Formats: sequence, structure tokens, C-alpha cells
Amino acid sequence: MLKTATHDALVAAGVTLLDPATTYVDDSVTIGAGTVLHPGVALEGKTTIGANCRVRSWVRITDSTVGDNVLINDSCIIVESRVDAGARVGPFAHIRPASHVKRDARVGNFVELKKTVLGDGSKANHLSYLGDVDVGPRTNVGCGTITANSDGRRKYHSHVGADVFLGLSV
Repeated sequence: MLKTATHDALVAAGVTLLDPATTYVDDSVTIGAGTVLHPGVALEGKTTIGANCRVRSWVRITDSTVGDNVLINDSCIIVESRVDAGARVGPFAHIRPASHVKRDARVGNFVELKKTVLGDGSKANHLSYLGDVDVGPRTNVGCGTITANSDGRRKYHSHVGADVFLGLSV
């Protein structure tokens, strides 16, 4: 849906829309100057995108906050979450509600977060599911890591400290 008035206001505020015909931005969304939106981006609800971000193709962000200088790579979904300044997300990442990707953290390809805090400078680069967990700063989440914190009846919240390697090491 082409929303010319919204698009015109964004461009006037210093936002670059590479393909306005395929870019959807709700009227309630705010975006900082210097941010570039690639084709196929959908920004919905009470979303705020900081300055100097790059949101690549086929990304949907709903009711979330994205800080300055963030890169959201192709085909990511971010819902009711927060991504702090300098972070990198995707491609093909799913950040579910109540997640927080802290400053300079990295969420890589095929990583899903649910109710997760990923600490400053931490990284989960590929093929992992992190649910109901707080991960400390500078921690490296290895490929194939799954946090499964349930006894079949109740879910529990886990905590991983700072400067940890989480995963299988051979």
C-alpha cells in the first residue's frame, strides 16, 4: 500500500526509501535521519527506528524500538522487542515479544529469541533458539544452542553470565 504523505514526510526528515512502492510504514512509526529502508520493509504500530540504521529487504518490525546505527539484515521479524544501538540482526532472524538485544550485540541467521535479553556485545550468530534467558555481556552463543527451560508443566527463566561460550566445543 503506497502511503504517499507518510513517505513524503519520512523523506523530508532524511529517511531514504529505496522502493517506496513496496515499503509500508504506519503513521505511528518514527524513524531517525540517515536511516535507509530497502524494498519490502513493513514497519507497524508503535515502532521507533533510530538514526543511521539500515533495514534491508523483507523485514517486518512491529511495536518495537530500534536504536541508532543498527543493521537489520534481510527477512527478519521483530515484534514487541528492543534492539539497542550498534546491534546487528539477521538475516532470517525472529525476535519474539519481550526480547532485548543490547548494545553492539549480534543475532545471526536462523536465530530465534523469545523473552530473551542478549547482553552488550554478545552474539548468537547462527542456528539457535534462545527462550526465557538472560545472556550476560560478551557471551558467545554457539551454533545449534537451544535453551529449553521447561519441566513439561512450567517454564523457568535461565541466566548465563558474562564472557561465556555457550554450546558444544570439540
